Amino acid sequence: MSVISELVERYNYFITIFLMVAGLYVVIAHGNMIKKLVGLSLFQTSVYLLYIAPGKIIGGTPPIIDPAYKVYSNPLPHVLILTAIVVGVATRLARGCTSHHLSEAALLSAGSWLFLAAVFIGGFGTAFAFKKVWR
Repeated sequence: MSVISELVERYNYFITIFLMVAGLYVVIAHGNMIKKLVGLSLFQTSVYLLYIAPGKIIGGTPPIIDPAYKVYSNPLPHVLILTAIVVGVATRLARGCTSHHLSEAALLSAGSWLFLAAVFIGGFGTAFAFKKVWR
């Protein structure tokens, strides 16, 4: 009986896995570009759910340091998904990536590789700085 209750409590992970597998199947099995885009949207939604699901802790509070609170919810998954949604919407509104750095990086363009390295180093540096400040 306890195994069934454990599975029922984690229903959101089963929904996430189903959406992920369904999206991946649609992308691989169909040659139609519209169906592939629908499959990618399903897969993207499942990744959002996968990140958001463990981010909320029942009884957890926002991460405001106060001696009255002992259990905190992690805001990082929500911030990452919000950023992904904003970038996705901006990319769709711009009708694709307008910087061409990803496509030129595939062609081994030195400027594009330098730009991508700067973006990643800046992101890691910012995360490191916030981690030092918040601890």
